[in-house]
Amino acid sequence: MYLTKLVIFGAAAVLTSTSAAIGLALAPASAAGAWAGRKIVDGLPAHVFVLVVEAPG
Repeated sequence: MYLTKLVIFGAAAVLTSTSAAIGLALAPASAAGAWAGRKIVDGLPAHVFVLVVEAPG
């Protein structure tokens, strides 16, 4: 599926070498953020998680 997206975006000239390089450079930060978020959410009691999710913006 990801290969198909790459081909489509490349054919539509949406995916350039610059945007691909930026995406690859951001990948470690994205992975670290997902890991940290998971650790935080796993440590929250259920009632606190509900309060955080339902808090007004």
